Order: sequence, then C-alpha cells, then structure tokens
Amino acid sequence: MYFDADGLPTLNNNKKFGIRHEYNEDDRESALINLDAAGDAMNNSSHYAISKTTYTSDGKIVLYYDKDGNPAKLSYGQSGYIYKNGKSICVDQNGRKMLILQPLLYNSIFAVLIIGIFLLVLIMLSNRPTACSLLFFILPLLHT
Repeated sequence: MYFDADGLPTLNNNKKFGIRHEYNEDDRESALINLDAAGDAMNNSSHYAISKTTYTSDGKIVLYYDKDGNPAKLSYGQSGYIYKNGKSICVDQNGRKMLILQPLLYNSIFAVLIIGIFLLVLIMLSNRPTACSLLFFILPLLHT
C-alpha cells in the first residue's frame, strides 16, 4: 500500500493505492492485483484489476480480469497475451490465439504499402465490376 506523510492511503503515479503480488510454488509471480484504499481489487485505466501469469516451457501467458474476477477486454478485445521468444500474441479469455489485424498492420507498414500498391494496380488493370467486388471484400477486413 502507498501512504502519505500522515499515514493515510494515497494514490501513486499509476492511480492505485497499492499492489498485491501473489506467487506460485516456484516463487514466480502468478498474480498482480491493483488495490483501492480499502485493500480490495480495483480496476485501473485499462479496465482490469488482476493480471494472472501462467508459465510455460517456452514463455508465459498473462490473462487480465476485472475486480470481480471476470475476464477483462483490453484495447483490441483480447483478454491477455502469450509472451514467447520476445513476441507478444493476443489471446482470448481461454488463452487461445487471436488474429487481430490492427497491431499487425501498424507494425508492418511496408507490407501495407505493398498490398496497397498491388490492389491499386489490380484495380487499374481489371474491369470496373471486378474491382468494386474486390474492394467490398477487402475493406471490411481492414476496418477490423
């Protein structure tokens, strides 16, 4: 817990009154819980209160939960990440991998440019009905 000079609970820079660490039988951190002034779980600005870590032979899975213990939805609708070989992969509340295009596109600007040029050339070389049907197929994929 964080306290001010008068011994009263106070918020830290991350807008929480404290953090509780829980450890598994291997003395590895298995849960991190954000605390309110009363010492109860408190949602943070990312809408989760608890992060639970499960270690695997080649990485770890971190899942996030709200203060009531329900799976939290993070920025892309994922409930956590798999950290493996220095990369993070979005997962759902059951730990299954999710394909989310937005971070992939942000991290691969070169690929986005190549695909865009390819589509432009394809549209210019094809007749109008084919180009329109192609755009109606691709645009909803890019919007997610």
